[in-house]
Amino acid sequence: MPRHEPRQYNKKFIKMVVFIVLLCVGLVSGYVYMNQEEDSINNYKLDNLTHEETKSKLEKEYTNTFSVSDYLFYGECLNLFQEAYQLDALDEIVGKSLILKDITSNKEYSFVLGTSVDTQIVLSSLHEGMYEVFIIEDLVEKRVVYTTSVQDEIKTVTNENGNCLVSLIADEAYFEDKKINVSENYMFLQVEETTLEAHEYDIILDPAGNDHDFNIWTVNEGNTGNGLTEYIESYTAAVLLKEALEDKGLKVLITREQDEVMNSYGDGGRLHQAYQASAKYYFKLGFSSSELNYSGLDISYSAHTSGRLATQVLYELEKNSNIKLCSVYSLNTDGLIAPIVIEGIDGKIVYDQNLIIRESGGKATGASKFSENADVGTGFFAKDNPYGMQTLSINLGYLTSDEDVTYWVNNKEEYMGVISDALYSYIGISND
Repeated sequence: MPRHEPRQYNKKFIKMVVFIVLLCVGLVSGYVYMNQEEDSINNYKLDNLTHEETKSKLEKEYTNTFSVSDYLFYGECLNLFQEAYQLDALDEIVGKSLILKDITSNKEYSFVLGTSVDTQIVLSSLHEGMYEVFIIEDLVEKRVVYTTSVQDEIKTVTNENGNCLVSLIADEAYFEDKKINVSENYMFLQVEETTLEAHEYDIILDPAGNDHDFNIWTVNEGNTGNGLTEYIESYTAAVLLKEALEDKGLKVLITREQDEVMNSYGDGGRLHQAYQASAKYYFKLGFSSSELNYSGLDISYSAHTSGRLATQVLYELEKNSNIKLCSVYSLNTDGLIAPIVIEGIDGKIVYDQNLIIRESGGKATGASKFSENADVGTGFFAKDNPYGMQTLSINLGYLTSDEDVTYWVNNKEEYMGVISDALYSYIGISND
């Protein structure tokens, strides 16, 4: 029998076969990918609409338009402005009516745009949908157009329906890859279901005391009286309030541990933590002291807001509890402290005197612009930040008042439970 030698293949031939196989795989993969991309483009649609119906509605053009050039968020409120936002100027958009029209359901929401940063578009009231934005000017309905391209988004606070992602879209290029031709930067608000990420929170609770805010050599433990110290009592209050709010489904972060020294300013400080947490509400909790016979709870709020959150909380407390409200610094409502504005380094008397209220509000309250110290302390994260937190400073009573201390010591859980209910009466309103 003759022996057969193993067949020897030319290396060039082998390389050519491998190349052809890889080329075929690449061509097939590319074809599949391109078809998937094309299907994705052709399948872009809103809710119960077809792609063609979606395209028809989004490509609608308007002859009557209204230009907007600035925006900001304060808490869960979206604010729009014709001109660049300024603390000391009243924008011409104020007083006008704004209408949101859902493309998919034809549902409409209307808002009267107020002077305060908490009185424009309340995002937590919106259902899911894609909304066109209109302004009524001189009795004429005008489509809102942004002067430049902008895309931004914010998540609403957790309520019984979960969270919503609200996307502000005013960018004709946004629709290009969807094969939809939008001729101008018409403004849309898209509302979708979402959840909070691990690092995101609804509410910040900031217990007063244990800081170097005003003296780098000495730890400020806060006010004292009747054997109690503010930094300990405010932390206890924060823990109890956190538990009560979390029982309602909210996600809450406390800025410090009981004995931890934590400054308001700086990298990793109280304010920096709050901004990083993407919180919508910030509540400073503390206790006062006085050589005079002062007693009772009071609440401070920003001069750039209507004070409706503080007023709502006080109303609920008066109606549903025996908590005493302080009348010392109040004007028309017991417990409601009228905000004080002071002059900044720019010479403008527009800045909230309360450090936390001012620096937590971002662009809405002029965070970081009051002083050089403020700029160093918060400028790198708060300056012109469009995401401001709606903030209250809540003084839970006077440690120098026997009446306040007795009530606090004997009713801590009940006290903070009532505070929780009062806050939730405003924050937890669902969009049903």
